[in-house]
Amino acid sequence: MTRRAAVLAALVLLASCRGKQAPAKPRAEPPRAADVFLRAFEADQAGKPRDGERLYREAIAAHARGPADSDTAFRARFNLGTLLMRERKYDDAREELKQATLLRPTDSVAFYNLGLCEAAAARDKDAVFPLMQAVSLDATHAGARFNLGFVLWRLGRPEQARMHLEIAASQQPSLKPSVDRLLGRAKPPPAVPPARR
Repeated sequence: MTRRAAVLAALVLLASCRGKQAPAKPRAEPPRAADVFLRAFEADQAGKPRDGERLYREAIAAHARGPADSDTAFRARFNLGTLLMRERKYDDAREELKQATLLRPTDSVAFYNLGLCEAAAARDKDAVFPLMQAVSLDATHAGARFNLGFVLWRLGRPEQARMHLEIAASQQPSLKPSVDRLLGRAKPPPAVPPARR
């Protein structure tokens, strides 16, 4: 093909395309917060905390970018805070759990986990409010009541501690030995017989 024929073929092709737009490349939609949350939850449950942390953060970012339900935002923050607490990243966990309690101020478990986080980070004074909030939202939450009693005991408030510890032991009898040990009422452990060969 001569040069002149090639130019003529290009002009014919150009003229035939005039007025037509090239098909648009499909844009990749950003992932939905709920989808990313599910992937994060799967990674967390599979024992992959780094992947879980990264994906929970992506779910939170996806929620901020587009329409999503607040339930997904709450669950992502709650689970991320819990994961960070397990990884002993208490300051980061504290912030995520505080955000979770703001998103759902009636969730006793979110307040309970925030209280546990504060207590684990040796911030007993800061642990009292979320644990009290958990108990006020769910009076039958024996774990929250026990941990509130324990924190109050460490803060030197034995009467309040005793009240919460005894209620926790009455709600969940398996806590009774721990409560008795804390309150100094524990019986000495039974003698262990010597091992036989």
